Amino acid sequence: MRSGLASRRLLERSYAGHLERGTKNPTIVTLEKLALALECEIAELFKKIPEGTTAIEPLKSGRRRPAARSAR
Repeated sequence: MRSGLASRRLLERSYAGHLERGTKNPTIVTLEKLALALECEIAELFKKIPEGTTAIEPLKSGRRRPAARSAR
C-alpha cells in the first residue's frame, strides 16, 4: 500500500506505514483518499473480514539494512 499511494502523492510514505501498523488513525479525508485509490466506497473499508481469511502482516517500521556485498 505504501509505495502505491505514496507514488500517486495521495499519502506520505511514513504516514501510510503508520496506518498499516495501526499506530495512527486515518481522518475522514484520508479514508476518502484510500477509497479513491482502491476504487471502492469508504463503507467497504469498514466491512467485517470474512472468517477464515488470513491476515496480512504489516511491514516493519524503519529502513531495510543494506545488502551485504560479496567479496570479489
